[in-house]
Amino acid sequence: MERGNTASALTAAGRPSRPHDVLCRRNIGNGPGWWVVVFSALLSTGAWFAFWVAIGRLNAWHEAVAVDRDVATGIRIGAWLAAMD
Repeated sequence: MERGNTASALTAAGRPSRPHDVLCRRNIGNGPGWWVVVFSALLSTGAWFAFWVAIGRLNAWHEAVAVDRDVATGIRIGAWLAAMD
C-alpha cells in the first residue's frame, strides 16, 4: 500500500487472517480429548502452509506481484486464498 502496489493489496485482501482462521476452526466440536484438537490444528495448518509454498514454487506468483506488479496475478492469488477458507 505504501508504494502503490495494487497487485500486492489485492493479494493481501484475500488472506486477512487465514492461518488464524484455520487454527481456530479446528477448536470447534466435541471430541474425545484435547489431543484431537491439537492434532487437527497441526495437520490443517501444515497443509495450509504446504499448499502456500507449493503454489509459490510452481509459478513464482510472489515475483509477479512484488516486482512486476501484475494486477491479474494479484486478483487470482487473492481469490485462491479466499477460496481456501
